[in-house]
Amino acid sequence: MGGQMTLDALVLAARQRASMETSQFVSDAEVQSYVNQSAYELYDLLVAAYADDYFLAPPFTFVTDGVNDTFPLPADFFKLVGADVSISNGTPGTWVTLRPFEMAERNLYALPGVTPFLGIGAMRYRLRALSIWFLPLPAAGQTMRLLYVPRMVEMADSATLSLAGVVAGDSVTVGATVFAAVSSSPTGTQFLVGASDSVTATNLAAAITAAGLGVTAAASGTVVTLTVGTAPVSLALSASSGHITASLATLTNFFDGISGWTEYVIVDAAAKCGQKEESDVSVLLAQKVALKARIETMRQNRDVGMPHKVSRVRSNPWGNDYPYGRGGGPWGL
Repeated sequence: MGGQMTLDALVLAARQRASMETSQFVSDAEVQSYVNQSAYELYDLLVAAYADDYFLAPPFTFVTDGVNDTFPLPADFFKLVGADVSISNGTPGTWVTLRPFEMAERNLYALPGVTPFLGIGAMRYRLRALSIWFLPLPAAGQTMRLLYVPRMVEMADSATLSLAGVVAGDSVTVGATVFAAVSSSPTGTQFLVGASDSVTATNLAAAITAAGLGVTAAASGTVVTLTVGTAPVSLALSASSGHITASLATLTNFFDGISGWTEYVIVDAAAKCGQKEESDVSVLLAQKVALKARIETMRQNRDVGMPHKVSRVRSNPWGNDYPYGRGGGPWGL
């Protein structure tokens, strides 16, 4: 996509804007930190364009146990877009939208025996710290679905895999590719378990590099370092056991500025570099203000042919009296 820029490209552009191409007064690691902090700010500006869904994670589903009313949110949760409950164990087309409750209403929906419609008419939710709280207590076996905005994945140009006691049967997944440890005759993406973790690390590094995932892998002792190339890369990292530990959950080296909005990241990072050098950054800050105004204007209404409209939330689509609409008191859908 044309709006994508890699971390290295953003660092170079920020240095050029700050006239620090050859200066190491601000180290590359510091500029990378500035770029990431500026990217977080741009990410927030785009997330704030509610209903335009620039960043939406795959739906997160879980099944209630009939014992707990509070369940953990996804590890990368940032903002909730919607919460649903299935009336048929997750069957497509059987989702019902849930609505939140206010803290002052916590006892209203906690009353037993007030679930008038398929067991879910009274169900409400509330975000609480790193969990989501449902009232009344959900019955066992109900499938819940969360639509949410994930946290921004911080950009990096490398990640490590640390090995400790790797045995045959262990595996590590890089992106969608599984690298499995075997005791003999490795094929495909398998790697041979050696006499020591250092030897095994060398074998794993060779397997990852040969897979053509856009990263090169090099072993040093029991640690395998994955280094991205010049192309945009985003690879989830996970292991099947504690014998292999990844330093990052996802190795991502780029940010998608959609319509050239990475200029905001470049200008802001350049201003941070100049501030450390105690240079005059007033021009850069003025450019940042103009860029922010442009982004706030253009981020809205991505579907210009069908703009968003006000949603009806106080009654259900079947009318006010079915099944327990406004006439059903506070427990209606």
